Amino acid sequence: MSKNNCKHQSRRSKYSQKINNIYEILRIMNNNLMTDKLKISVNSDETQLVFKVLLSNDKIGTARLPLKLDCNDGSSLPSISLPKPIIGINYEPSPSNYNSLPPPAIYYDTDFSNVDFRGLWSPTDNNSNVPGRDDINVINQMHFNVVKMYNWNPLRNHKSFLDYCDSNNIKVIVPISNYFIENFSTQQDNILKIINQANHPAVIAFAIGNEIDISFAPVIANIVKLVNGIRLCCAPVKITDFPSIPQAIFQAYGDTMSNFSRVFFQAVNVYPPPNDAVNQATVNLNKMINQKWPSSIFHSQPLLISEYGWNSSVSEIDQSNSIQKQITFIKQSAMDPSKPLFLGGILFEFTDELWKPDQGNGFDGQDYGLFKLSDKFTIGTTVGNLQFPINVLIPKPIVTFFGDIVIKFK
Repeated sequence: MSKNNCKHQSRRSKYSQKINNIYEILRIMNNNLMTDKLKISVNSDETQLVFKVLLSNDKIGTARLPLKLDCNDGSSLPSISLPKPIIGINYEPSPSNYNSLPPPAIYYDTDFSNVDFRGLWSPTDNNSNVPGRDDINVINQMHFNVVKMYNWNPLRNHKSFLDYCDSNNIKVIVPISNYFIENFSTQQDNILKIINQANHPAVIAFAIGNEIDISFAPVIANIVKLVNGIRLCCAPVKITDFPSIPQAIFQAYGDTMSNFSRVFFQAVNVYPPPNDAVNQATVNLNKMINQKWPSSIFHSQPLLISEYGWNSSVSEIDQSNSIQKQITFIKQSAMDPSKPLFLGGILFEFTDELWKPDQGNGFDGQDYGLFKLSDKFTIGTTVGNLQFPINVLIPKPIVTFFGDIVIKFK
């Protein structure tokens, strides 16, 4: 048998052990799980895990999880490379003097997950006399397990950031920003650099663009092909653009759904109605998770809520109450045995961003953060000896509750 073929019988026996391991993980995640009501198997062409669950109405619910296989030798096993549940945070910690557009020359982008700005995310600054703010440790202490960014400049050095995330058991979703998509014809080399830089154990996926126009669907499909299965990909869209934009990406990808599911999962940004973000905090989450996704052609692909949350422009207490309801709904859904493909959610966002404009109607785009930026700061230094403020973080009320909400489901 050639090296590129899988050894069927050997693989089947190893699947059995892997499936037993998954049962045990599910038992740990949910003490109420009755394994006699859950059956896990591998489908006939060995591309999916199949979950069959006996529901409360005595009907059988079925869900499928794509397997990412490497068949270069007979001993390879399926690899599920996305943690579950994902309790993530969107991370773009713009310092206080990044308060307008165009930004100060020191920044020139919103990529802070690199060695230049280690004073923000690590315990040490490039100036050894200045302590770092250690955002990644704060994120870890709040029980987040994934960070996602919006910008990744391939000319910056991100290795130390990825290493520190890995040492804190934080996984990373690396962005390929709208800029690279909109300028794809001239930016393919830089996209390949991003892909190569993300070949790191902390990285679990790429987020290709964010809420970009449907006309760029063919470009997103081309970038998925450039990634070539090194990591899974998603393309975060607004709830109003699901499933139309994912369908356009799938069509442009030009392959079967089974093959597409090996390299792509769904990511949707979902917020509550702006006129009542507290009392209707979960109405759109419920619509997405329990209606739009299950009834779409992508029901067999994993789903991630790539943005959720609320701002504090009217009331920090309202923000806290709304987010508490949202994370509770997301975590319960992710741990529901009948929803094995629902991954979890990524909260928007870690800190307020002062450069963002007022969105109108009294809702300010600046203050979705868990933390405000204090006027107190130390001075951080980039590798090139440019200076920036490392602002002290002021927690909003939601910070008090968030970790407790997360851990009570463990």
